[in-house]
Amino acid sequence: MKKYLLSASLILSPTIMVQAEPMTVTTTGDISLYGFYDAAGAFGLGFDGSLSVDGSQYLDDGAQLGVKINLAIPNEMSAYLYYASSIGTAKVGSLELSEHGVEVPEFTDPTDIDFAKTSFSDVDKIAFGGLSIPTLTPAFTYATPVIAGLKLGFGSDMGKFDTAFSTAFANDMAQIKLGVNYAATYAASDKGIISAGVTSGFTGFEVGSKFTYNLQSLTLGGDFGGQVNTGPVKIGIQYQVTDFNQLDRGIALAGVKFSQGYISVGAGLKYDNSPALISAKTTANLGAKYTLGAFSMGSWAEYKLDTSTFAINSGMDYKATENITVGAGVSYDHAAAVSGAAGVKLKF
Repeated sequence: MKKYLLSASLILSPTIMVQAEPMTVTTTGDISLYGFYDAAGAFGLGFDGSLSVDGSQYLDDGAQLGVKINLAIPNEMSAYLYYASSIGTAKVGSLELSEHGVEVPEFTDPTDIDFAKTSFSDVDKIAFGGLSIPTLTPAFTYATPVIAGLKLGFGSDMGKFDTAFSTAFANDMAQIKLGVNYAATYAASDKGIISAGVTSGFTGFEVGSKFTYNLQSLTLGGDFGGQVNTGPVKIGIQYQVTDFNQLDRGIALAGVKFSQGYISVGAGLKYDNSPALISAKTTANLGAKYTLGAFSMGSWAEYKLDTSTFAINSGMDYKATENITVGAGVSYDHAAAVSGAAGVKLKF
């Protein structure tokens, strides 16, 4: 991360000069440059990365006025102005409607093993010259400050809107988070979708649920989960259903992770019997990572029981400095197809 102070002076006359408050500009980002060889026999150079530029200035009344630009290669971009004060935060520009930041609480996927990945073990292969500018859609968002534990948010563009509220409170037994969201288009025929979620956490345990009701199709879906986190071990389960009229046609997930010292290990199982599928699909995964000083090595594997297919990925990183990482990765699958990449990742 880099910070810069930009200041300017305004000369009104030969004897009068007004010093403007300085603007703080913060830049963060990373870029990866690598060579790759894929399973189809293609090879070459690739790159990906992201950049965030935030320039802001505090006004005399204590409010903050700024502009923020986010860019992710190859073609993701947002750019907006924002104004933050005691009455809330407003943003206008090209941004997602959920940028108001008021969220409905929900669980993360218990089968996720992203912890085992390294810089180039699962990198997308984007050739030089692949950068393109996305279509930018103007939008507006606003979020209130937290008042009596409650926060409201609203977002809108020319075609749709998103509104939400959330709250959190705690007692001697547990911490509870609650949120409700309503999103729709401005079309008269669109009745929208309502989402509501709640999580409750207490020592070593967390349970929660999220419901989604489609006012157009009159279908109710749900997402239920729980996790246990005791010392180095974390166990999670989750069940997702898109329609309570087909309660047995859902997705069941379970995962366990162990992390202590230099070692992290995780395993997950996913059973997908959602209505969109003709037959159920079961996927198992396993991941591990070892870190010692500047070196880290990670591997993970995925096996699909219904098709008897698998893929194995491994990678290694060496963190030369806080801002420079050198790494390599390789992938192997059931068809004996091999692909790999090696390169350098720069952070700034």
